[in-house]
Amino acid sequence: MWQQKQFDGVAFFQRFETTKGEWLEIFLPFNRFQTTYRGRLLLDHPKLNRKEISQIGLMISDKQKGEFSLEVKRIAFLDKQEAI
Repeated sequence: MWQQKQFDGVAFFQRFETTKGEWLEIFLPFNRFQTTYRGRLLLDHPKLNRKEISQIGLMISDKQKGEFSLEVKRIAFLDKQEAI
């Protein structure tokens, strides 16, 4: 997830696992996103500001070889009350 309009900057990420052949509902709370720059974790950087999100993306980062597919039905941003 990015707060600026270019990909070459600070990004915010959160890992999640998939299960082959199953549809999953995955919730990623905003306060659990970590800050990175080019794949390196940044410890002294401001937290994610939900109001400044400009892009989202998905990345395979486990370096496993072979075919992979991911079907996404919906991506939604929820208010705090909805996420509980």
